Amino acid sequence: MAKEPLHFGLGEGLRRERKRQRLTQDAAARCAGLSIPTVCQLERGRGRLSSFLRLLDALAVELAGRNLPSGPGMGRRIASLRKRRGLSQRALARMARVLPPTVTAPERAECGRLETLDAVLTVLGAGAYLRRRGEKASFYTHAGNSSVDQRWTTSPALLRILYGPK
Repeated sequence: MAKEPLHFGLGEGLRRERKRQRLTQDAAARCAGLSIPTVCQLERGRGRLSSFLRLLDALAVELAGRNLPSGPGMGRRIASLRKRRGLSQRALARMARVLPPTVTAPERAECGRLETLDAVLTVLGAGAYLRRRGEKASFYTHAGNSSVDQRWTTSPALLRILYGPK
């Protein structure tokens, strides 16, 4: 069985960020032009991706990830990481336990459901988290995760030095 990467849900991250800013759900909902029940659902990791993105914008935070490539648009970044991992959309959908069209929605139109985005980011090992817009990640946040490819090789010359000749 494949080891699943550590990931704290996007809904939980949203709740922590709202509380860090000392906002009530009502105040956050008003800032984003959403209803209080919608904010409650988003903080539980459920709801429409468009509502999630509106709330992120209102809180001046953005989706980041230790292994999530930089670039324009969340959908392109997810597609890029999926391709680096060598996965088709169909394979990713199977691993995330969703239907293939459900995976294509966030990649192509940045729409769909928050729970799908959360599942996809977890399966891809994106190390997703929320950060204040424009804030740079500390060196140690990304240094240990700089490679998105898990197929590491050690040069034979180094192995001979370490283990001696055969």
